[in-house]
Amino acid sequence: MAKLYYKYGNGKSADLCETAYNYEEANAYLNDKDKRHVLVINAYDDKEIMSKYMAGDNKNPILTRKVDIKLSSINSLFDEVYLRMLNGIKIAAILVDNSQYLSVQHAEDLFFIVNLLDIPVIAYGDRTLRGDVYSAGAMRLMELSNTIEEIDEEYLKKRKKAKGAKLEFYYGAMNSSKTAKLLYKADELEKAGFNVFLMKPFSDRDPSMITSRIGMQAKADLVINNNTKLYGEGEYLLRNHINYILVDEAQFLTERQIDELRQIVRDYDIPVRCYGLKVDFLSNHFTGSGRLLETADSLVKLRTICPCGEGAIFNARINSNGEYQKSGSQVVIDNGGNYISICPKCFIENVMDEKVPKIYRKVR
Repeated sequence: MAKLYYKYGNGKSADLCETAYNYEEANAYLNDKDKRHVLVINAYDDKEIMSKYMAGDNKNPILTRKVDIKLSSINSLFDEVYLRMLNGIKIAAILVDNSQYLSVQHAEDLFFIVNLLDIPVIAYGDRTLRGDVYSAGAMRLMELSNTIEEIDEEYLKKRKKAKGAKLEFYYGAMNSSKTAKLLYKADELEKAGFNVFLMKPFSDRDPSMITSRIGMQAKADLVINNNTKLYGEGEYLLRNHINYILVDEAQFLTERQIDELRQIVRDYDIPVRCYGLKVDFLSNHFTGSGRLLETADSLVKLRTICPCGEGAIFNARINSNGEYQKSGSQVVIDNGGNYISICPKCFIENVMDEKVPKIYRKVR
């Protein structure tokens, strides 16, 4: 089953060129009719991709790759790829550079290419456009991706070994044991002698307790509402020798509160680990999870299973009649329907069916 990857970090263009080369090297011993092609896209300007990697005194990029699809010259990315397949072209993968410049429609086309045409897609890009400027294309890709990962492994290893606190986001669909893992982590840290501070957003169901589905629970040290100013807690946390902050249901925090957690990490050197959903029942990010996807130092996916047996990355809302809901309020905690975790293909079939590209429906 093909997957959609979003890769960020240092050396993105170099990694793309190397990956394309590796795919094509596998074709070297195949007949022309059996060869599977790699399609490369530069979402920024359709020009040849050139990595910044240099060798020795060479002032020219040594890793380059011509593009195969120019977004400015086509109407639909999905239609373009599908028509190539109908004309007998076998496609091994699609690689996209500068993915933060994709439109939302391009991002959704890539999602459908992966899950309807079974073609792997690796999208390389930044999580924001410049600095903290929002990128709609990058966000939509991260909402829909099977995996979001940092590609520069050596840099990542060095950073993990380096001193300094970090803001981490542990995300997953419902039933991926997010709260249980938070409580396990709190217990583990406390047994090791650390002072842990627990936060959670206010909810009518359980105002002050952090409770997992399997019955584990702990009292929150701070219950957050939309007006809570988290940065103001930093001096208190430092004075009371807090070593670690754990946040449950972080998707419900505001953007300002996520930014304040970042400030606490940097100004008071206290690590913060947030647990929460990545997207809602319509595959759109929550306010808090969106800001974490853009700015967290580390993103960690927690896994769970779809009823069909595949890995689940989406949450679907079902009413009392067993029908999948395709509209409604983003947050419904009680008496608004049940939720299940499902895989991309089941999500397309049951929730996004009306968005399936017309050409695919027509030919199929």
